[in-house]
Amino acid sequence: ARSWGRANLSRGDVVLVTEAEHHANLIPWQQVTREVDADLEFIPVDDVTGEILWDRLEGLLKLRPKIVAVGHVSNVLGSAAPLAQIAPQIHAAGGLLAVDGCQAVANMPVNIPDTGADFYAFSAHKMGALFSGGGLWARAHLLNEMNPIETGGDMIREVRLRDATFAEGTQKFEAGTPDASGTVALAAACDFIDDLGREQIHAHEVRMLERVLRELPEALPDARILGPRDAKDRIGLVSFSSDLVHAHDLATILDRRGVAIRAGHHCAMPLHEQLELSATARVSVAPYTTDEDLDALFDGLRDARKIFAR
Repeated sequence: ARSWGRANLSRGDVVLVTEAEHHANLIPWQQVTREVDADLEFIPVDDVTGEILWDRLEGLLKLRPKIVAVGHVSNVLGSAAPLAQIAPQIHAAGGLLAVDGCQAVANMPVNIPDTGADFYAFSAHKMGALFSGGGLWARAHLLNEMNPIETGGDMIREVRLRDATFAEGTQKFEAGTPDASGTVALAAACDFIDDLGREQIHAHEVRMLERVLRELPEALPDARILGPRDAKDRIGLVSFSSDLVHAHDLATILDRRGVAIRAGHHCAMPLHEQLELSATARVSVAPYTTDEDLDALFDGLRDARKIFAR
């Protein structure tokens, strides 16, 4: 957003994002559009399910956005964006497609060129590596046109007292001492996922999600599940709310039983505001999730219901 946006956006230009974005794919666009006096517009979500209303995209593309930034998979809804379908529409309208792939790359097969994305970013920790790093895939001509956003050692070609020239390609964005341990950890995580096989990971997670979608309402009958109801349309997670038990109380009760879930707004406050929810509970599955783990989850949910139904 900073490097490309400062060089390519100006007053009156439009940036388009969805109302479901993680703050990491929202706040940078807020900042850069404010700096250059560009406009930030939004693809809406359904007020009940939270699902992104992709059928509204065609009308919004009449605004001729310079760039459309979307999550490949929502970290709240679990639904995947139809990237291969929307990319040609965006390009035909003269825009670029930037994708936040953090929730996707560890949980499903991803061939980035096939998505049609112009930029594709992902984080290391969602793949099981360290918290410090990530990756950015970008089309070569776009990278070559972009300027560094951080300066320091190793990203230069030549430095003089009054000016400097920068290294070619990705090196100009890698200022200072590299995070060697984070890079090695990310490579190891990639190897681990490749060895397991993304197709196999996805199939296992779909089976786990089928159980969650089937048995969660039995354990907590008033649960309001966000996103798709078919596990095959979900990637890696189920978020829900309950009028009986607040998400943070659920997380505390489950934690005491050795079950870890996420509770809160999941760095997606605008989506929760749109759904009139202060917080949701999020159950995530992974290659190492077992049926015994889910048994413990459902037992904990039943206990929570008993506690708060008194």
